[in-house]
Amino acid sequence: MNFINRYILLFASIAIVLSTTFMLLLYNMLINKAYTGIIILSILYAAAYFITALLIGKKDVYEGYIGFNYHLTTYIVCMLIPISLATIGYLPAYFIGQTLSIGIFWGIGLTIHFIVFLINRKKSIKGFDKTELFE
Repeated sequence: MNFINRYILLFASIAIVLSTTFMLLLYNMLINKAYTGIIILSILYAAAYFITALLIGKKDVYEGYIGFNYHLTTYIVCMLIPISLATIGYLPAYFIGQTLSIGIFWGIGLTIHFIVFLINRKKSIKGFDKTELFE
């Protein structure tokens, strides 16, 4: 019933591991000019992220958030990991600028999702659909 629940925390933990691994491997492959490996790595990363969200999201019974809590968690993790890795020296500094530029456009989509979440929140009680509760 909480916006941040055990499913979100589990998802965030897995997302941190996936994103950190992806960013470090991506940088290694960029240095070695392994462009085919980058494509394969990106596909595996996207698939792992999608499957993780799908499996954990199915167990999460709180439907009133319409996935906004997962979207926000993904945004925060995907912004903080490369910036953190660049800050501590594991990635070059240009990753910070690239991450922030992606974050601006992604933030627009996140804002739209937040507005839809606020509109739909009126249709639920603590994350549960009102019509399902009172039937």
